[in-house]
Amino acid sequence: MWAEGELGKAERHLYALHSMNGPNPSPTDDLARFLGAAPAHLQALRQVREQLDRDPEDGSEAAARLGGFLHGEAVRVGLSEVAEAAVGMLEPEPQEVVEAARRLESLLEERMAGAKGARILLVEDEPTTAQLLEHTLQDQGHRVVLAKTGREARRLAAAERPEVVILDLGLPDVDGRLLIMELRRQEGTRRTPLVVLSGKIGAGVKAECFAYGADVFLDKPVDPTTLSGAVTSLVERYRMAPPPSDPLGSLPGLDEANRVFRGFQKANEEAVVALLEVVVADSQALAGGSAAHAGDSDGEGEAVRGRTVRELLREVVVRLTPLIPPEGLLAQWSMAELLLLVPGRTSSDVVEELEAVREAMEQGGGAFSAAVRLTPSGADLLEVVGELDTLLDGAQGRIVDGGFRGEAEASAHPTVLVVEDDPVTAGLLRHHLERTGLKVAHEENGKEAYSRIQESPPDLVVLDLQLPGMNGLEVLARLQDSGRLAKTKVVILTSLAADESVSRAFQLGADDYVVKPFSPGQFMARILRLLRHG
Repeated sequence: MWAEGELGKAERHLYALHSMNGPNPSPTDDLARFLGAAPAHLQALRQVREQLDRDPEDGSEAAARLGGFLHGEAVRVGLSEVAEAAVGMLEPEPQEVVEAARRLESLLEERMAGAKGARILLVEDEPTTAQLLEHTLQDQGHRVVLAKTGREARRLAAAERPEVVILDLGLPDVDGRLLIMELRRQEGTRRTPLVVLSGKIGAGVKAECFAYGADVFLDKPVDPTTLSGAVTSLVERYRMAPPPSDPLGSLPGLDEANRVFRGFQKANEEAVVALLEVVVADSQALAGGSAAHAGDSDGEGEAVRGRTVRELLREVVVRLTPLIPPEGLLAQWSMAELLLLVPGRTSSDVVEELEAVREAMEQGGGAFSAAVRLTPSGADLLEVVGELDTLLDGAQGRIVDGGFRGEAEASAHPTVLVVEDDPVTAGLLRHHLERTGLKVAHEENGKEAYSRIQESPPDLVVLDLQLPGMNGLEVLARLQDSGRLAKTKVVILTSLAADESVSRAFQLGADDYVVKPFSPGQFMARILRLLRHG
């Protein structure tokens, strides 16, 4: 019978939401789950009314089952009005049941309205799917911002502070699983509900996503009702959760910054160092074409345009934290200054991300100045900060790129040959390499790649081991025999770090290896280290 099917759908939906919150949910989670199933409940209630019109006897039986179910759930989550209205579904007279059903619909719609107007970050690169999901969410009253790449997602997560993130696993510039880990490690998105979308994949990948911090996993094509219910539940849970602690209170200081920076030095790893100072928009200063620097005040109590320096500093931390990779650090340097350490990125990358955060803050009457510099291994942190402080004096609310601190690069535009037969991986590698100003070429076939290296040796080769024509180990062996490896560095790509082929590759002259799926930041750090110091 149709009513049993609808009721079963509501029960299955509620069970799925219970499972996503773990075996011991809190009362807040219980209420969020109930509201998340509200779309299915509303559909069942409307069909109960239709069935009563056609067949009062069968309709009364279906109404009694649904009413009993909703009454029990409403009592459990503390919705007394809903529970009372559900009792009316047990009345013998069809007209009274219809009135009770309409009352329930009104109460559920009223509670669902409280979860509307949410800020939702949708991370999806496929245009048709993105448009469908965007329209579905907007029809529910939500405000949606769209990111097509992992890089855009990081920037928008910091600028928009979404209440829900909906994330496709297949992105052009990053493995979605790595992005989940990044979002969960950052203070600004640590508690943000996260919905993962993907095509039909194995149970192992789903389990991996849940382990990294996903709340809900939906298979494509996504059912609009299921998506709406999940978002309603997650928004309600997010809004009812206690507010996070003050982000400034947990910021590390000088000692931790020195410790992390020394770790970069021991690993022979370059890092971008940025010094940020809060800037407040002062009316007199703006009239003269300049800005007021918080470092010139006492920092704590001075209020400009209704906001204290500490409030502005807190906003910088909240917006910036999601953009920092797990191995990076944001520390408090002084009363109104922050110190940012980011390995595996270029200074231009960091400048671009800081600019996005600064522009978002300007709308609220505050911003920050920053001086950014890429430092080589062997640098002294205090000396670097001293140089940045000098640059900061002339920043006047801008982001200043101090470039590379250290020896000049061996060539202005080093060349890299990517040898990879998978077009998705090859495109991802090329994207990150070209962003740093490197000249990139690509070959899919091992034999053709070997011929190209012989004719025009690149500075570095990114070499997959599994290739058509000639496998990666054979390419390495021939390059070693020809003496080409004396001037060309080689980074191999592999699926398993413990693979015997990795050891063999090092014996044949490889300089480093990267395991798939790889972190773009770590990949670029290894590439740049080899090009500058290899």
